[in-house]
Amino acid sequence: MPPSITRHTRNAIIIVIFFSALFHVSTFFLAQTYLSLWRWQHIPVHTAIEVAGAVIAMIVAYTLVRLEHNHAGTSFNYPIATALAVMGCLDFAHALIQPGQLFVWLHSWATFIGGVLFFILVLPAAIVSKLQIKWVLASIICALFFIFCSFLFAEHIPTMVINGQFTSFATFLNIGGGILLLCTSVKLIYTYYRVRKTDDLLFILHCTMFGFAAIMFEQSALWDLSWWGWHLLRFFAYGVALWFAINSEQLANIAIKNNRDELENVAKHTVKQLKMTQAEQNAILACLTDAIIICDAKGNILFFSEQATEMFGYSAKEMIGVNVTKLMINDHAKHHHDYIKGYQASGTSKVIGKNRDLIAVKKSGDEFPISLVIKELANISKLTFVGIISDISHIKQREKELQDAKNSAESAALAKSAFLANTSHEIRTPMNGIYGILQLLECEPLTQNGQNLLKQATYSTQALMTIVNDILDFSKIEAGKLNLEHTHFKVSALLAHLESDMSLQTKDKNIKLKIHNTITHDDWYGDALRIRQILINIISNAIKFTQQGGIVISCYCNQANNASINQVTFEITDTGIGMSKMALDKLFERFEQADNSTTRRFGGTGLGMSIVHSLTTLMEGKINVQSEEGVGTKFQIMLPLKRAEASNHIHQEKLIAKINLQGVKALIAEDNKVNQIVVLAMLHSQGVETQIANNGKEVVQFAQQNDYDLILMDIQMPEMDGMTACRLIKQSHPQLPIIALTANVMTEDIQKYLQAGFDSVIGKPIEQQILLNTINEVINK
Repeated sequence: MPPSITRHTRNAIIIVIFFSALFHVSTFFLAQTYLSLWRWQHIPVHTAIEVAGAVIAMIVAYTLVRLEHNHAGTSFNYPIATALAVMGCLDFAHALIQPGQLFVWLHSWATFIGGVLFFILVLPAAIVSKLQIKWVLASIICALFFIFCSFLFAEHIPTMVINGQFTSFATFLNIGGGILLLCTSVKLIYTYYRVRKTDDLLFILHCTMFGFAAIMFEQSALWDLSWWGWHLLRFFAYGVALWFAINSEQLANIAIKNNRDELENVAKHTVKQLKMTQAEQNAILACLTDAIIICDAKGNILFFSEQATEMFGYSAKEMIGVNVTKLMINDHAKHHHDYIKGYQASGTSKVIGKNRDLIAVKKSGDEFPISLVIKELANISKLTFVGIISDISHIKQREKELQDAKNSAESAALAKSAFLANTSHEIRTPMNGIYGILQLLECEPLTQNGQNLLKQATYSTQALMTIVNDILDFSKIEAGKLNLEHTHFKVSALLAHLESDMSLQTKDKNIKLKIHNTITHDDWYGDALRIRQILINIISNAIKFTQQGGIVISCYCNQANNASINQVTFEITDTGIGMSKMALDKLFERFEQADNSTTRRFGGTGLGMSIVHSLTTLMEGKINVQSEEGVGTKFQIMLPLKRAEASNHIHQEKLIAKINLQGVKALIAEDNKVNQIVVLAMLHSQGVETQIANNGKEVVQFAQQNDYDLILMDIQMPEMDGMTACRLIKQSHPQLPIIALTANVMTEDIQKYLQAGFDSVIGKPIEQQILLNTINEVINK
């Protein structure tokens, strides 16, 4: 409704309400003054007014119900219809009887019950919205039952009039109903200003007029001017409701007609748009790359697109009316009917609307992969399905190629890993002999020149082992198989070992090595071995590239000591040759060094810095490098470490001279003659009694026949490998310590040996001090 009409209607209603109040006051004034003695008892006129009002009320109630079905009318069609219908029933009964107690009884209850039913509008919307047509009918039935009981027990009703004046009970019913009606008008005013619905505004007038009429009833006497005034006012209120009903019905019919005309226009326009020629439809379908097949509920084909002809080799003429299972392999075809039957019964399916990869069959009998989506066609009188089919042969071929490439890459990675492990074993075995003999020669009397040569040979051997270890670490990092440990260590002990390990090299080059440790909390959790590896790599490079000056190692904590996770920083500063910006940019790349001259001058594989960067990243740390050519380089390694509780236990490597292995009986399982000589010499110097077993079978036999304090076992031996021999010996001698001596030092290898029953593992080449310390630990557990 246009705003101007709404505004005029609102103004008119306000004027009517004002004149209703004025009419009330005027009739009351005249009834109390100039016309106080005037009475007009005319029952036919009264009956006509009441019957007409009751009929109007029932018509309006019926109209409101119809408007609700058409989504028109007020915001409260059902509650208002209920109130009007009940009031109409009571007023109609009231009009059919002679004046008396029952006469006033029914009229007073009509006002009160009407007020109560109108007051329901004030309740929360959640309650009001639940009132439907059943509520209207139930209320009317209750009203009729109330009327019946009132007539049946008329002699028992309370006194309503005494000497022409209404009793307090009659007054209560009328005043109470009037107040409830006026309260309802307030709620309708609130609703109108919230939703701006003019129909709500009209019933504000209705409730207000009924409220005034109820109050006038209490102020009047039977048949006086005020009494006839409120009857006229009530009749006028019913008339307003009737006018509203007729007006709303007309408006609703007009709206329905307009909607129908609009829908007809839309339908005509739609039909016009849909009147496409078959050629146009085929032209659109020809643009699609997917095949389209439409089937009925039995699976018989109704439509077979050109793309389907190209895909399957059948013409549309050949396939129309044929069951779609002809295009399926047997496994799918035999279940197709059950799928359709289940969908018809339940309305749900595991295949309808799902994208599935299947195997289809061409006319030639060749099978090929397809992607299929089935949908039910909407707005079709009969159950009809459309299938959209894509040939995914090229996708499956690509997937197969990718899988083959993946398998090939994985096989290559496994082969590379196996090659590196085998190469490591083959290198470490002879290296064990070389390094072991060099260690034994340190105890022999040599000339000064001989000691210098021995020292250089030992250093070269250690350098070679560093290269082998770097290659293995690089391989494990690249394969994602490098696992970090989380153990308790002391920073002071870590730095002390670094100083001990590096001091010999710095002394040889006549450069200084200083360590500054400002960390007050000494105990931490982390992988101390890998932290040491990072620092040794960086410090070794610093020593390598520093000709004068020195190296400073600083250690400090960046966060408060009471934090559970702290950033511990290791800073290595040297006064070496430094690096250019270009060299810094590729410092951590694999197989890269500053330049070719550096490689020729200082040597190295170029793996050390890459491993440093990878290990730092694995520990979730950061590494910063600052360098200037001719001035020096500074590395900062920042690692997030967790504090550990302080411990009095300090790990100390036991010196060879302090280890007492005198009289220990050891069985040595080793097939390599050079390695036998090395191990025997290392043990004999400490008074260990030894016996040699040349293979796995021999070590098992000797262990069964003799008593030994421990067994040193090689892993790869003829006749029987070391792991099998260990398991057999442990079955009969579970307490006998067995130490693995192996060139297989990959982390997974060491874990496998420990799980097989070995008490400890020593990697080759063997260091005499580590060998003796390990023996001392396992026999003294």
